[in-house]
Amino acid sequence: SQILTLAEASEDPKTGHKLRHCFKPGEIQDDGSFRDEQSHDCTWFAETLPIAPQVCLSDAVRANCLIACKVARPCFTPLQLAPEVDMVWNRIMRLSTPDSSGAAICW
Repeated sequence: SQILTLAEASEDPKTGHKLRHCFKPGEIQDDGSFRDEQSHDCTWFAETLPIAPQVCLSDAVRANCLIACKVARPCFTPLQLAPEVDMVWNRIMRLSTPDSSGAAICW
């Protein structure tokens, strides 16, 4: 809890700016009204980036399409996984204590 508080609330004592340089979901978003010179919106840049990384080189595009161009780094958020359940048998089994030979019986 204390480490999380330090990571979230730490500020530069001189400027007062937050020291966290990543963003959580919902803290930032692409500018929905942005269009470049060819009328491409941020969705187009997100779809085109994997095949043509140079599309996000423009300063205007990078400033308005932070998520689409992967300019803003997302903060680490741990996955909420369901507990793993392993089953050895599909019914209740009983193991007996080992007999004199050291063998246990399963029934």
